Amino acid sequence: MFSKLKQFVGMVGITVQLDIPSNLTGDSDTLTGVIRIIAKQDQHITKVAVNMKQTHTEGTGEKRVSNDYSIGENIITNQPFDIKAGESKEYPFTLAFTRRKTGEQRLAESGGVLGAIGKLGQLADDSHDEFWVNAIADVKGAALDPNDNKKITFN
Repeated sequence: MFSKLKQFVGMVGITVQLDIPSNLTGDSDTLTGVIRIIAKQDQHITKVAVNMKQTHTEGTGEKRVSNDYSIGENIITNQPFDIKAGESKEYPFTLAFTRRKTGEQRLAESGGVLGAIGKLGQLADDSHDEFWVNAIADVKGAALDPNDNKKITFN
């Protein structure tokens, strides 16, 4: 009974590790990495996936607004498999993504006088973006699947 409860709440004995670079160049549109699944107990995995999220925040005080956007997703494997205690599996991947840009961001990238206007607009809005990559292993019978999140920055 206790083992079923632990399974349901996500205490499944599986660790997911996401191995990716922390910085990408500003013009990048793909990310390469490895997802590592480590088992502390026998489990049945139904799917392994990776996705990338962009959170855009602007405004100040009570007018501060954040929006999340899914900008890339990849099913690494949807072939169910069993993993035994003490085993680990690695899944190399390449994730294509498309960053969302506001009008001010596009203007800022244009350079010159228009670029300066775009940068001023971004400062006035106090806007910024954060990028997160999430790897997840779908474990049979678990309500909360094990995952790993990493933040990415662009230079």
